[in-house]
Formats: sequence, structure tokens, C-alpha cells
Amino acid sequence: MNGYRILIIEDEYMLAKNIELYLKNNGCSVQIVATEADAIEQLEQNKYDAAIVDITLPDGDGWSIVRHIKKYYPAMVVLITSARRSEDDKVFGFELGADDYLTKPISLKELYARLLARLQAAELILESTQPHFFQPDLEKALVINTKSHIVTENGKEIHFKPKEFELVVFLNEHPDQVFTRDDLLGAVWGYDFDGDERTVDSHIKKIRAKSAYLKEHLTTIWGVGYRLNSKGADDNA
Repeated sequence: MNGYRILIIEDEYMLAKNIELYLKNNGCSVQIVATEADAIEQLEQNKYDAAIVDITLPDGDGWSIVRHIKKYYPAMVVLITSARRSEDDKVFGFELGADDYLTKPISLKELYARLLARLQAAELILESTQPHFFQPDLEKALVINTKSHIVTENGKEIHFKPKEFELVVFLNEHPDQVFTRDDLLGAVWGYDFDGDERTVDSHIKKIRAKSAYLKEHLTTIWGVGYRLNSKGADDNA
């Protein structure tokens, strides 16, 4: 199990530390957070193979975290740990996309075995499933894998935050089309989003900074919006 990156979302300090120690002894890299807010921040800043999620947290509940992970990081394994033992809770967790559900008190040995099995199964699925690339020409600099939410440029992985990733995917699905900022807000953030057009400009700036391909091909159409060119462009302001 060497090399797996695990995020533990658990507000019971001793339990979290015990899980951390057990997993580290089996070769994992582990990060602990105790709140929903910290969990979302970690997910945006780092890449994880699996999350162990407690349902009861001081600033929210684990259900929303499970939902968030499966929406933005569908390849990540999610294992729920909870004192809730009802069948309805377990079914609800699986309906949200959780890969497994353990009731407290938990056995560290069982948790490890279940986590290992789920991670290995996820790897087999990725290996046996033909990824869907929006750009079938693998000679292109930027390759987007929507199954694993991994973007590579010339073979090197680029880490985009969730909305950055959605923006890149949307633009890449619609090459050579001009979109206003309102168009992009509606497509990526939803029409009920309370922010303004500066949100789009900020995200465009960030994705350009992370990708030489986007810096070259993503053009500002002055007074209108943005266009992702299938060929290079001179104007990348």
C-alpha cells in the first residue's frame, strides 16, 4: 500500500491519530483535518487517493464532503466512518457515492483491509477502462482526463482547483467559440451564482498561469469575452 495519499476527516483527535499511525505504518502519506472547511481547503490544494470521512463534524456534516468529493474528484475512494448504524444512513452514504461505510467503534485492521481493497479495485478500474479524452490527439500539449480529473501538459500533471478544472473542460469542449463572461458564469458557476464577472477574469488568469498551452491558445476578445483557439493565437492578454 506504499504511496497512497489519504485524507482523514475526523474531529475525534485520538481516533484520527490512531488511524494516521496505522496507515503510516503501512506506507501511506496521511493528512488529518477536523472540520468541513479544512477538508475542502485540503482537497483544493492537494491530491489524495482516498478520504476517510466522519459524518458528524463541528461545522457541518460529512455528507456534504462525500458529495463534494464525488462531484469534483470522482476517482477518489471515500470510506465513511460513523456512529450512525441505521440502514437508512448506510444506504444514503452509498447513494452519495461512498465506496464503503464502517460503524464506530472501528477496527483499524478492518479499516485498513477495506481501504486497501477499495483502492486496489479503483486502480484496476482505471487500468481497464479506456479514458475519455476531449482531445483525442495525444500529441497535443494539453490532455484532459475527465474520469480521473487529471490534466497533463507534455506529460506533466497540472493541478487545477475544481472550478478551474470545470472552466478548462468547458472551453476545451467548445474550441474556437467566443463566450462572454456571463456565458462562462452560467456554464461553470450556474446562473444563480452571486459573484460578478471578475470571478471569470480571475479564473482565466489562474488557468493561463498554470498552463503554457492555455496561455498561448486562450485569447481575450476585447469588449466581448474569451475564446480557446484550436490553433495558436498572438493575443493572449
